[in-house]
Amino acid sequence: MKSSKLDAILAKGKQLGAAAKEQGQQTLAKGQAKLQQSLNGHLAIAVTGLSGAGKTTFITALVHQLLNFDKAILPLFEAALDGRILAVKRSPQADPCIASFNYSSAIESLMAASPKWPQATAGTSQLRLQIDYQPNSRLRIFSSQSLMLDICDYPGEWLLDLAMLDQDFDTWCDYIDSNLKQLEQARFNRKPDAIGHLINSFYDARAALVEGTDEAVLRVAKIYQQLLMALKSQGLCYLQPGRALVPHQLLDSPVISFFPVSPDADQSIKLMLSDRFEQYKQTVILPFYRDYFERFDRQLILVDCLTPLAAGKMQFNQQLQALTGIFQHFQYGKQSWLSRWFSSQYEQLNLVATKADHIDAEQRDKLVLLLEKMLYSQIEQSKLTGAKVELQAIASVRASTDGTANYQGKSYPSLTAKTLNAEQKHFNPGQLPDGLPDDDYWQSPSFKMYPLAPAKSEQTCLGHIGLDALLQSLIGDKL
Repeated sequence: MKSSKLDAILAKGKQLGAAAKEQGQQTLAKGQAKLQQSLNGHLAIAVTGLSGAGKTTFITALVHQLLNFDKAILPLFEAALDGRILAVKRSPQADPCIASFNYSSAIESLMAASPKWPQATAGTSQLRLQIDYQPNSRLRIFSSQSLMLDICDYPGEWLLDLAMLDQDFDTWCDYIDSNLKQLEQARFNRKPDAIGHLINSFYDARAALVEGTDEAVLRVAKIYQQLLMALKSQGLCYLQPGRALVPHQLLDSPVISFFPVSPDADQSIKLMLSDRFEQYKQTVILPFYRDYFERFDRQLILVDCLTPLAAGKMQFNQQLQALTGIFQHFQYGKQSWLSRWFSSQYEQLNLVATKADHIDAEQRDKLVLLLEKMLYSQIEQSKLTGAKVELQAIASVRASTDGTANYQGKSYPSLTAKTLNAEQKHFNPGQLPDGLPDDDYWQSPSFKMYPLAPAKSEQTCLGHIGLDALLQSLIGDKL
């Protein structure tokens, strides 16, 4: 009896020992894999930006410079400067369920005899590069000499929906209606009558809605979507729902076919739209951020500060409101999404001001300062979480060349470029404000923005501003 008990105890001990050994081996293997991945191995970068920030052009240019590392001018990208990059090639993407980024078509547009900006991407897309390199001498103890770089893009408009997570339908309706009334009273720089007409058309259509059928509601939702698109074309960007602007596979689906209603709206219609509002939050917003962001190590946000600055006070303030709202919810919202960005997995945020070639070289530091001032409190709070936050100004593909012009015996910075209608233009862009524009600046704004065409490349690689420094910040520590 005693012998059988002892045998049972010994057998149990062996089982526990084997289980502990197996668990220890699994933990060690996971730790080694995580260490290898964190040091070299693999890096996933998410790229986003509000409409017009140049996301498609940026990804195309970044990939182009890496694929042509041996010919590219990248003096601040240390691995290329030191000759440690051996080869860069396209590799099958990680997730076959996500659309592939159409690099070939985009680079063809930029490298054409008459270059054009590539067509903007819609929805999410992905591209993978394999970078073979000679490790830095202090890292030679690690065997891996390849970095699998995943570049994933998604529409910045989808970020605008984050604030909706903390709202119920009534609160959201009050907020949107308040904004529309302010817009009605404001004077737009371009086509004010068209905007006012669309706002009134939306009000009339929703007032006439008396039956809650899918078809009737969709008709009003389409008018609201047209209004959002028109406001977007005027430079306004804090528009919801974001999927109405970039619907992707959800075009005309009931889950995005909702709109704000007045307090005295028919209760059955209001209930139907409220249900769709909640379904949108639960089935569109939350799953995207829960599932999509788990894949990334670093986040890059492209910001076009210059276009809204040139468009006027309302457009600039809308951009500021959109960016602030996004970051406030990431940081302070119920879901605390920012803390997920900056967990051990999401350790770095790059904020990048685009279109630096639309201002002269002497003002490019002021562009970085403008971006910093726009998000100063959010950046400082992010740093408190231990996040690495990098700010830079770039031109993914140069559209201008720097020069000087003489006026009344004095020399002034100038730019030379082709406009979108192929007109050769020499101009001084004016002055950026020293920080955030105040009321005095808006009384007589001096900065002008011209829509420019990409410059024709006379060399193998496209010209750029700052991509080498950005590459060093993004992936330099992994090579």
